[in-house]
Amino acid sequence: MTTEKKNLFVLDGGDLYDFMFYDIKNNSNVDFLDFKYDISNKFLKVINKVHTSVRLSKMMPIPFKSIWFKKSTLYNYRFDLDREYNLIFTDTSIILLTLSEIKKLQKRVKCNIILLFLNPVSSPGGYAFKHIKNFPIKKVFTIEPQDCETYGYTYVNTIYSKYPTPKLEVDRDILFVGRAKNRLDFLHEMAQKLKRAGITYRFFIFGVKKEDQIVDSGIVYNEYIPYEKVLEYVERSKYVLELLQEGQTGITFRCYECFLYNRTLVTNNNSVPAEFKNMNIIQFKDNDDLIKSLENYQMHNYDVDDRFSPVHLLSLIQEE
Repeated sequence: MTTEKKNLFVLDGGDLYDFMFYDIKNNSNVDFLDFKYDISNKFLKVINKVHTSVRLSKMMPIPFKSIWFKKSTLYNYRFDLDREYNLIFTDTSIILLTLSEIKKLQKRVKCNIILLFLNPVSSPGGYAFKHIKNFPIKKVFTIEPQDCETYGYTYVNTIYSKYPTPKLEVDRDILFVGRAKNRLDFLHEMAQKLKRAGITYRFFIFGVKKEDQIVDSGIVYNEYIPYEKVLEYVERSKYVLELLQEGQTGITFRCYECFLYNRTLVTNNNSVPAEFKNMNIIQFKDNDDLIKSLENYQMHNYDVDDRFSPVHLLSLIQEE
């Protein structure tokens, strides 16, 4: 009988996870699963999509969602009943399951529920904190220090692997990739000031209505970019721009990209965690402050090795 716990990451799809967890993808004690439903009937597939809609669930309680659970990839995963499992969910995958489904699973399989928050509890659209209220969760990790203080979660920043990427020539000064949220006017103003200062930029902004868009060759709206392509753009840029969400103070994917691919982080975060104070980070208060800060650029080698690798996250989970 095997006594070592198996670690199953239950995810919600998307290519980002392939890059995040690259360092542990070949670990024999780790497996990955995208939670989804395997339904061949087109009519039932439509009903399932509506009935299990997260967006709808945020607006009202939806009863009997668990009737679909036996059609899910998690239910049909080939668990070894002689082993104990750590089921690791993110805040965007745990909301795909109900409490009754978790309980059903724990009756079949000996498993611990581990939760990894990749977003602040207070982030726009955040739903997981409310959703998991009565879930039997053994441990909660988060990348947001403020949530550790408020809710007693365990802080972790080791969730990102350095993926092997080709070396590309820099052809643009500053890169932004993200949703518009409440910062579209700020980004538009920044673009105009960068242009006047002769600083080249490449902005990929998502979630922008047609009437709110402007004509600017340096801005691309609502165009899906595979994460591998995002890393290419990082390689081709001198700076990577980070604009934090309200209530966010911790490390972001823009930080990881800069630190591991040796680019300069430009951020509006005035509370950079102490552990990153020795990194070359440009902090700014407004667009005029930003322009002044970009005058003298130097390429930097952060030499972080595997400091942020999920190998360390795995060690923390296995200690539980």
